[in-house]
Amino acid sequence: LFIESLEEFRIAGGNDADFDDRVLTSVERMMPLRNDFIDFIFIIFKYQETVDLDSIKEFFERLYSFQFPPESVNSYTDIDCDNFRFLCYELMLYFISVLFKLKKYSEASFFIYSQYYYKKPHQSELSFASIDSFNVYVKSLDEYRNSRLELRRVSFTADLVKERSFRTDLT
Repeated sequence: LFIESLEEFRIAGGNDADFDDRVLTSVERMMPLRNDFIDFIFIIFKYQETVDLDSIKEFFERLYSFQFPPESVNSYTDIDCDNFRFLCYELMLYFISVLFKLKKYSEASFFIYSQYYYKKPHQSELSFASIDSFNVYVKSLDEYRNSRLELRRVSFTADLVKERSFRTDLT
């Protein structure tokens, strides 16, 4: 359900001058999803004796594919999926943080050293990525927004992650 609900957050029009505003709005609208995900991860790793790590890995693989436009889209810009790039980064960051908080070090290791398989649009073969691929440069925020609003920030994305880290159960 989580993955299916992401379709309603898909945006396009990366050539628009204020596209960074739409990315930021989309990221803000996805915050309840993010919080539900964190709560869910806390619950299953805290209260279940065994957790199907492969299912969660498969979730992240499906999530990762949102960093690319869907097969049905033939015309797009390189920043059309920046809202999902931000979400991928934030979810993985919180996910590993929850595992560390709960002292689930072997489980965290499983995800840190895993290969994540995904399919790029219009390609038949699978590609793979490591965990660092969830930390992708969010050009619309870190470059365009920073420049357009003359913010002079090293990383608007980092500032946004910090600003949104208000949970008391994770420091």
